[in-house]
Amino acid sequence: SSCTALEKDMNLYKEILNLENAELKQSILKLTPIIEQKMPEIKNFMDGIPEEENNLPVLSKERKAFYWQSLELRFKEILLKRYIEIKK
Repeated sequence: SSCTALEKDMNLYKEILNLENAELKQSILKLTPIIEQKMPEIKNFMDGIPEEENNLPVLSKERKAFYWQSLELRFKEILLKRYIEIKK
C-alpha cells in the first residue's frame, strides 16, 4: 500500500537527517527556511500542472493531491522537526 511505502520513505529520510554530520546540519539550517518560504510557490506550480493535455492524461486531481500531501508531510514531519532540533 502507498501508506506503507510512504512510512518506509519517511523513516529512511528521518534516519538520514538524524546523522551527526556538520555539513548536513548546516544545509538543513540554510535550506529549511528557504523551502518553507517557497512552499506556496511549489503548491502553485503543482496546481498548474494540467490534468490533461491534447487529450492525453497528465496528472489527475487525486495524484496531484497525493503528491502535495506527501511533500507537505515530509517537510513538516521530517525536515522542519529536524531543523527545530538542530536550532536548540
